[in-house]
Amino acid sequence: MAIAKKTVAADTFSPETVTKSFETAAEPLKAVQENVRVLAEKTLEQARTQYATIKKAAVDATGTVESTFGAFNNGLIALNTQALEALRANANATFDHFTKLQGVKSLAEAIELNAAHARAQMETITAQTKQLQTLAQKAANDTVAPVKAAMNAKA
Repeated sequence: MAIAKKTVAADTFSPETVTKSFETAAEPLKAVQENVRVLAEKTLEQARTQYATIKKAAVDATGTVESTFGAFNNGLIALNTQALEALRANANATFDHFTKLQGVKSLAEAIELNAAHARAQMETITAQTKQLQTLAQKAANDTVAPVKAAMNAKA
């Protein structure tokens, strides 16, 4: 019995044949590489979009906080100014009262002067309290206005 010997063609291992074999074997790998590249680009674009959204939210929140603190500061300044003005007016009224008391001639005149001063001071303090209350309410409303506006804009 004779053993059949397989013969290999001479062009089986030629450079062109080997290159073609590798290219054929690499075709599925090229497709996978292309899919990975497309997926990476898509992921990167989504990350950029999310970053832009987060950045905008942070900028908006910072603006809201700045507006809130600005309004709070302005309200506090106005409230303090009004309180100092009330204090000045009350101190002047008290000094004026003491000056008038020095010129009284009788106890009855002193009692009448004290009663008039007490009445005037109660009216003044009542009016000052209303002014301060109104100013405090305005300051509170102005302070929360930026937060309300930001919340309404998001809704």
